[in-house]
Formats: sequence, structure tokens, C-alpha cells
Amino acid sequence: MRRSLLIPVLVAWALGSPGLPVAWCQAPPQQPAMTVEEAIQALQAPLAKTRDAAAIALYEAGPQASPAVPVIIDILNREWPEVRGDLLFVLLAIGPDAREAVPVLMKVAGSADFHARYLTARVLGAIGPPARPAVPLLVNMLNDQVASVRRRAAEALGNLGPDVAPDAIRPLIHSMQDGVHAVRVEAILAVGKFGELGKAALPRLQQVATTPESSERAQAARAIWMLTQDANFVLPILTQLLNDGGLEWEPLEVIAEMGPAAQGAVPHLIRALDKDESVQIFAAAALGKIGPGAASAVPALRTLLDHPEQEVRDAAQQAMAAIEGPAQPQETAQPQETVQKTAQPQEP
Repeated sequence: MRRSLLIPVLVAWALGSPGLPVAWCQAPPQQPAMTVEEAIQALQAPLAKTRDAAAIALYEAGPQASPAVPVIIDILNREWPEVRGDLLFVLLAIGPDAREAVPVLMKVAGSADFHARYLTARVLGAIGPPARPAVPLLVNMLNDQVASVRRRAAEALGNLGPDVAPDAIRPLIHSMQDGVHAVRVEAILAVGKFGELGKAALPRLQQVATTPESSERAQAARAIWMLTQDANFVLPILTQLLNDGGLEWEPLEVIAEMGPAAQGAVPHLIRALDKDESVQIFAAAALGKIGPGAASAVPALRTLLDHPEQEVRDAAQQAMAAIEGPAQPQETAQPQETVQKTAQPQEP
């Protein structure tokens, strides 16, 4: 099987953010290498380099590359089982408009190549409700021998949610006990998106959130918040994690998501503003999300306006604007003589 130039970055990207793969960010093109129409034609070029360039152009086009879907479906069907990962990346970038590819993606999910399997799970999750026929397959992928596949299957089922994948809640609860941290995290976040059905996971979530040895306490607290909106239960867990140190950004992210309901965490957030730059940025963002209820943090935020790092200064400025609201224009004072004259009674 030919490994596309995209394949070497797939493993790292599978465990990272959904942004542009690292290898593509090292030398971003100043101008598109080719139009969507040209890229579609080039997908089947004899030279691998040309096909790779076409895939990159289509990925960068995102949903606008949807005319490529029928061509990609044809290629995946003809080249099976030698599946090209770059084509799956393109479908991922297209998102819901790649719905016609669901049948061939279900076929690709049976590939012996784990790159193809976990990318397929991601694409199905990005397609959304039209991927309903693949729900049983995604549930089965929760038992895949490769952790990255299990993780992306959980992520996809969470994206599909209770309306499309109601039968996935029990398998997802089981995956919360997976032997790999990344899989447990994704399963926890997924059940948090299942509304009333997700409440079946609350006993397990509460156990994870309150066990000091658990490495998923912040994610469990987030899921509990999503399911219950119970700030009284969630905030003490998050502030304890914040005060304990370690991965402070995790509880800070959840506090920010809680918005005004997290007002009780303001004193802890003020203390976090004295930590390193990354924590300061997350803490400032959380204070801004809390809004006017975080007014006591304004003096501490103001001290960051002189911080040597631009990102910290920007975060503090944005937080202060969210807390204090837009500046009100001052009224122009009326000249004293005019005021006095106006106040005089008129002569008959």
C-alpha cells in the first residue's frame, strides 16, 4: 500500500486537535496550488506528488470541495482495500456535504489499516445525522484493538448524539472504563452530549469526578455539568483541581464553559492569574465568560495589561471588556453660564 505524504502525520494528529495537520502548516501555500475543478482532475494523476497536491488543495477548500465527493467515492471503491488516507482527510474537511460517501466509508471501516479506520470514524462523526446507518459499526469500533480507533469512534458517537445514536449510550458508558486514558476521556465527553439518556452515566461520572486518583476528573465534571447544570457539585471539583496544579487549563476550560454559573470560582481564578502565561490566558478567558459577576477580578486583570507577552495582554483586555461592558460615551457638560441661565425663571 502506498503511504501518502499525509499518512506520517496521521498518528500524531489523531491524538491532537482537529486543526490542520502539522505537516501542512510548515510551509502553507501563499496561493491555492489549483482550483477545486483542477484538483478533482488531478486526484487520479499518474504522479503521486500531483495527487497529494490535489488532496491538499481540496482539504483547504473545505466544504467547497464537495463536488469531489463522487470522484472520491469512485476511487475508494476501485482501490479497495488500498485506501488512500488523503482522500479521507478531504472528506473530513468537507463534512456534512460528504453524506453520499457513508456507504463506502462503512466499507473502508473494515480496512486492516488502522489509519483508515480511525479516519473513517472521524469522517462519519463530521458528516452528522446522515451517518445514522453507520452507528452499529461505530459502536463495534469501540472495541477495536487500536486505541486511536476506539477514541475516534467514541468522538463520532458523541457528535451524532442521542437523536441519531441512542443505542450507543451503554457502550459509551462501558468505554469510560477503557484501559487507555484518551479513550476514557472521549467516552466521558461523548456521554455528556446525550442529554436525558446520558444521565444513566451519572453514577460512574460522579465516581470518576470525585476519585483523587482519577486522571479524568475535569472531563467528568464537564460531562456532569452538561447533563445536570449542577454548579454546586461541579465547581468544588474544578477549583480543587485548579488549586492542586498540574493541568490547570482543563478545569479552566470547564469553568469558562459554565459562564456566569461559575461565579463562585472567581477568587480561585484571581489567584490563577499569578501563574504562568498559559494559565493566565485560560483564567482570563474564564473570567470574561463569567462576565459582570467577576468584577472583583478587574484589578488583577489590569496588572496584566503590562505583561511582556502580547497574548496575555490581549486576554486580560478582552476579559475586562466582557466584565465591564463597552465603554459608555461621556456626556458633554453644559457650560455653567447656560445652566444658570436656564435655571432662571422667565421675566413676565
